[in-house]
Amino acid sequence: MNDLSRVEKRLIKVATRKLLSEFNGLEQASKHCRIAVSHLSNYQNFETTAFMPFDVVAVLQRVAGVNYMTRVLEDLDLASGIVMDLPDDIQTALLNYEKANNDAFAEVLQAIQIDSPGGENVTENEKRCIDAKFIEADRMKAALLQLINHEPKQQAAE
Repeated sequence: MNDLSRVEKRLIKVATRKLLSEFNGLEQASKHCRIAVSHLSNYQNFETTAFMPFDVVAVLQRVAGVNYMTRVLEDLDLASGIVMDLPDDIQTALLNYEKANNDAFAEVLQAIQIDSPGGENVTENEKRCIDAKFIEADRMKAALLQLINHEPKQQAAE
């Protein structure tokens, strides 16, 4: 099969998120390309199968002065097939850990935006939300390490 693995698709989505985060919102990114805000949102959404067209990638990378998307494509080419050979449970654990980390980073980026509730200062509520996201990322990391180390799953404390 010549399709990308779930992990490879995820890496593209992560790079898309990074590229779009270089702009002050999807509306700003949309002004620099031919794509509507709703489509840009879909391109970074892990639940959709839509990916950003190459011409749009080229334009947005040029405007932002970054190469996240081309770099991830180069990395996928160099590592072709490696990720696809991982067992499904490890692939799933990697995806969960990667998503939890991205959610935590996104929470931080959102909290420090000028237009966030506290402006550039992080509010107590934002701090709690950030902490919860990093706790979840740590939980996903522990689950991944258990699989890698072939450790038995921890029983929930009663």
